[in-house]
Amino acid sequence: MNILAEKVLENFKNDVFTDQDVAVLFPGSNDSRYGLVKRALKSGQIVRIRRGIYCLSKKYQRHGINLYALSQQLYGPSFISLESALSYHGWIPEGVFSTTCVCVKKTLSFTTPLGRFDYRHIPSIVFYESVERIEEQQEAYFMASPWKALCDYVYVYKKAWTSIDPLVKSLRIDEQELRRARREELLNLKQNTQSRRVHDFIDGVLKDLKL
Repeated sequence: MNILAEKVLENFKNDVFTDQDVAVLFPGSNDSRYGLVKRALKSGQIVRIRRGIYCLSKKYQRHGINLYALSQQLYGPSFISLESALSYHGWIPEGVFSTTCVCVKKTLSFTTPLGRFDYRHIPSIVFYESVERIEEQQEAYFMASPWKALCDYVYVYKKAWTSIDPLVKSLRIDEQELRRARREELLNLKQNTQSRRVHDFIDGVLKDLKL
């Protein structure tokens, strides 16, 4: 086994690592570290995900790559939202073919050997409003609540929705899930944005659900 892959397995609990991690393992010259990385890539024992970020190849991975946690390493601060969050919570039946996120910085999309990642900049007063920190297998990521994901969806895709009807008919969300909404969360989400579309959407939902 390549010495770089061997050291990653010995010293790190996760299968994703960075150039900074390599520098910790091998405090020599930049050229020597570059040579180690180049040889490990050529042998197929590691995979370059994006510049400066790598993972062990599938053969050597201990528990697979958590794409949600990875997304926040690739571009952040960010959290999972939009279609990925709605799918995670079981609110939409369709499969999601990219990892969709909300970010602080500019909107960006890119494709990696592990899949496509889409980041959307959404202005907000409190970035992590209605966002939960989740830990899995010693990794952590931030996940939007279903209603936060829906508000982001309305903003990103410029939806003129003012009732729950399009949520049921277009997104095929179970109406019983919608009726479990908490007035406090919806009002907090409304206060967290200056988007008129989102305000109108939340007002319509509150009216429909008699909250």
